[in-house]
This record gives sequence, C-alpha cells and structure tokens, in this order.
Amino acid sequence: MGIESKNSSLVKYPISSFVNYSKFSNNHKNFAFSISSIVEPKTYAQAVKHENWRKAMDDDINALVQTGTWEFANLLVGKQIVGCKWVYKHKADGSIDRFKARLVAKGFTQ
Repeated sequence: MGIESKNSSLVKYPISSFVNYSKFSNNHKNFAFSISSIVEPKTYAQAVKHENWRKAMDDDINALVQTGTWEFANLLVGKQIVGCKWVYKHKADGSIDRFKARLVAKGFTQ
C-alpha cells in the first residue's frame, strides 16, 4: 500500500490503510506521511510526554496570562470550581507543522 506509519498501532484507522501513494510525488508522500504519523493526545498525561505539546501548552498559558483572561483566586464559600481541560490539534500545511493546545473551560459544570 505504500508508506506505513511507525505509529500505526496507535492510530485506529491509519490513512495508509486506505490510500495508495504509488502515483504521488515525493513531496506529497512526505506531506501525507507527516499527517498520518502524528497522533493528537487525548489527555494531559499523553501530551506532557512530548516536547512539542509541552511547548504548545506553555504558549497557550502565556497568552492567557498576557491577555489577563484569568487570575488565581480563593474559592468562595458555597461556590464550585469550573473545571477545564486541554484540547490538542496538529496542523500541517506541507512545510510547517504546528502543535496547538487550548485550555478550555468545562462550562457544563457551572
């Protein structure tokens, strides 16, 4: 079938199982491989093991601090914490790989 991902056991449906790369240019093969070889983490524990995802989380926290989006405060009596979680996305356009991490509030816990 063509290029096989070294992480194919981690990906439920690797693209290499569905696409024939034989007529693609080398540049296109490299692009397709880069997309199918990167697994987006589902949890913080998975993401923190990889430098690119740690940097993406640091960048997002720094942006939140710089914009004054939130601040630390003591929890008021009778109030509940609104939880948050990390969302991870890998973006590639063929020449640039970007690792994006966003800290999002779990609004349904309000």
